[in-house]
Amino acid sequence: MAQLKRLSRKNKVKIWEAVAILLSKSKRSRVSINIGQIMRHSSKGDVVAVPGTVLGSGIIENKITVGAHKFTDQAKKKVEKAGGQCLSLVELAEKHPKGSGVKILR
Repeated sequence: MAQLKRLSRKNKVKIWEAVAILLSKSKRSRVSINIGQIMRHSSKGDVVAVPGTVLGSGIIENKITVGAHKFTDQAKKKVEKAGGQCLSLVELAEKHPKGSGVKILR
């Protein structure tokens, strides 16, 4: 969380600060999103940030990049099988420092 806030201040963008605030909530309030929901709200080539856990229920067919706090093993396999990438949120913030084109799903 501290790294995301630092990157937000360094690059003068609010998206990574918003993700850090969502991550700082209690575990009970954190987001858990299934692969099917990510598929429904994204299209081919999208970059998605999930401030919580990505679960493996559902089907994914699009090649997308997903950054999340945690992935289940099944979710990681499905995203990579579809040709996408699974990154930590810090890696995603370093890869897309301005946050343009990144969708936050919660």
